Amino acid sequence: MKKSTILGVLTAAALITTSAATYAAWDQTTANADQTIAIRERITLEASATKFIGGDLETTKDEITYTGTYTFKAATVDGTVNTLQLTPTVKGNDGTTALEASKYAIEIKKGDTVLTTDGNVYTDSAVENGNNVYTVNLKIKDPNLANTNVTVSINGELVKTTPAS
Repeated sequence: MKKSTILGVLTAAALITTSAATYAAWDQTTANADQTIAIRERITLEASATKFIGGDLETTKDEITYTGTYTFKAATVDGTVNTLQLTPTVKGNDGTTALEASKYAIEIKKGDTVLTTDGNVYTDSAVENGNNVYTVNLKIKDPNLANTNVTVSINGELVKTTPAS
C-alpha cells in the first residue's frame, strides 16, 4: 500500500472520530440533582437514682428488703421508640464484682405494675417522653452480706418494638 493511501485512510478515520466525539454548543452533557434531608431529633435517655431505704430490724424475716427509685428521662421521636429495657446488676462490697443471683432477689415496678422480665432484662412496653419512674425492691437473701455495701446498677436501653398484629 502506498504512503498516500495509508495517509488518506488515517486522515479519514481521524475526521470521523473527531466528528463523533464532539458536541454542539446546545448539547447538555452534564446534570445534577440536589435533595434536602431533614435530620430528625436525637433520641436520648438519662438516668438518675435516689438512695435506697429499708432494711428493717425485724429478725424474724429470712430476707431484708430495700427500696430505691430510678428515673429514666426519655426523649423519643413521636413515640417510635416505645420500649425501655432495664438490666439490673447487683455488685458486692468492691463495687465491681456481680453478686450471685441466689444472694438476692430484685423486682422492678412502674407505678403499681411489676415489669415483665426475660431472665435479667425487665421490659417497660409503655415508655413515655419525659420521666419514667421505677421502684426497685432489692431483697437480700444471704445473711453473710450483713454489714457490707452493695451497689445496684440499672442499665436502660430504648428499643423500638413492633406491636403484634
